Amino acid sequence: MSKKPHGGKPPHKWTSYFYISDEKRNKTYKTAKCLACINANDSSLIVEEMNNKRERCRNHLKDCSRFKAQFNEEEWASIYASILQEQEEDRQKRLEKTRGKKRLRENDNDNQDVTSLVSTLPSINSTFTSLSTQSIQPTFLDTQPSNDSILFYMPRRLTTESTKHWYNLVLRATVSCGWPFRWVENDEAREMIRFANPSLPLPSRKNLAGSILEDTAKDIKLSLESIAQSEKIGLTVAFDGWKNVVKQSILGTVIITSSGRSIVWEAKDISAERSRSEEAINQIETWLDESKKKGLKIICIVTDSAGAYTAAR
Repeated sequence: MSKKPHGGKPPHKWTSYFYISDEKRNKTYKTAKCLACINANDSSLIVEEMNNKRERCRNHLKDCSRFKAQFNEEEWASIYASILQEQEEDRQKRLEKTRGKKRLRENDNDNQDVTSLVSTLPSINSTFTSLSTQSIQPTFLDTQPSNDSILFYMPRRLTTESTKHWYNLVLRATVSCGWPFRWVENDEAREMIRFANPSLPLPSRKNLAGSILEDTAKDIKLSLESIAQSEKIGLTVAFDGWKNVVKQSILGTVIITSSGRSIVWEAKDISAERSRSEEAINQIETWLDESKKKGLKIICIVTDSAGAYTAAR
């Protein structure tokens, strides 16, 4: 039977199935022999000696037929399940330990990267300080680093093209969310953008509703014209008139491609023109002349059932 240890680690759960001698196999563990093997009454059997390590003893019992023979089927099933559960727990602990070592290595690498970064950019501290104070102007990178460099995640100055794209994103978000143009001058909104990246400037309300909106509208119109000009089979143009909330007469135009794609082309104020068939004919002919100059291939015209347009057919 096993001997009670004097001090040190408490005995593990498999100790009771082993004879533990005072002889040490190494500096840490004593020698252990399986009691089931000792009591097997088999003179040809050489009882294996092993260190009294929990994993070593457990693995021996798992494969020991003499140990298994001491129990009925139900008892052995319970013991075997306990062995498997302990093996899984040990596996999870090893996995977590490996992950911990990996995180430590990654942290060390990050620290080395930061140390290298600080040595190459002496003014980098002002960049971090600028995130929490407005009195210090941040230092930005002037080039686009590669994705595998820590410099990729640092604030950098926007190029002229990047600034235009940024303003376009601001405008699209404004229109999509239904925000008033004045949101860009809100102190809380500016502080939010400054926190995310101090190098991203917000335009003024006047510029957003003026030149930025106009330039974006021109770019969208050119893009729509390019799509329409690429149509090989022909385009269907649909006209529709209505009055808005301020009683303006609006003539809307939609172009439909041969693939069924609808393009909202324009909406024009025709309040100054009379709603007669002659004016309707002139409007359609003027539009067709302009579309011909742009290289659009029109094969069909559709109008609403308003009297002037019905007569113009």
